[in-house]
Amino acid sequence: MGDGAINHYHLVRMRARGEGNLRIIMAAEDDLPETEYEPIALTVTTGRQRDRLTNFQTQYMSMTLKTTEKDEWFRIDRVAIFAKSMWAEYPG
Repeated sequence: MGDGAINHYHLVRMRARGEGNLRIIMAAEDDLPETEYEPIALTVTTGRQRDRLTNFQTQYMSMTLKTTEKDEWFRIDRVAIFAKSMWAEYPG
């Protein structure tokens, strides 16, 4: 995942708790369209990690986490983003 490589982001694993649903939104640079994945249902006490499969390919990725409703809340204790380099450099 060197500088300029095209990466495939394929899994987000997190330990999260709260009330409501946690939305996962991934975005690339240059104002390209965002991709939103199925929300994770949160509970106040959790004894396990939550996984969400993703399919996102870009050089660099930003991830936004937010709830679906106004009075919901969340706390993230750990996040791991799994990715694999697809190409060493941008084609062209």
